[in-house]
Amino acid sequence: MSPRDLGTSALRGDDLVTRQIVKNAKRDGFSWGQAPEPDPSCSHSERAVYAALVELLCERSGMPGPLWLGDIEPSPEPVYLMGKTSKFVRRACEERAPEVLRRRNVYALPEYLDVL
Repeated sequence: MSPRDLGTSALRGDDLVTRQIVKNAKRDGFSWGQAPEPDPSCSHSERAVYAALVELLCERSGMPGPLWLGDIEPSPEPVYLMGKTSKFVRRACEERAPEVLRRRNVYALPEYLDVL
């Protein structure tokens, strides 16, 4: 699994793979501040999700994000990484999502991917 797979797996709702990517990165000493740019063939939403998650992981690690983050636009439609079928969870995500996610129109609870 590559760090670039992070956005794809999160968008698919494959939480096990998404969490494993983060765990593998930690185990391997990968720095999210050095994360590669998203693949240009990815959808706009996929690029926004990847950028939001990279920025979130950088923030949690206390490091600056990659320079390419500034080039990624927010998702044109809201993207819910949690609560896709629950109005209650969806509302909680909207109210409590970390700012780095909300700026890109991506929503999850604050503890999303807090696996380490």
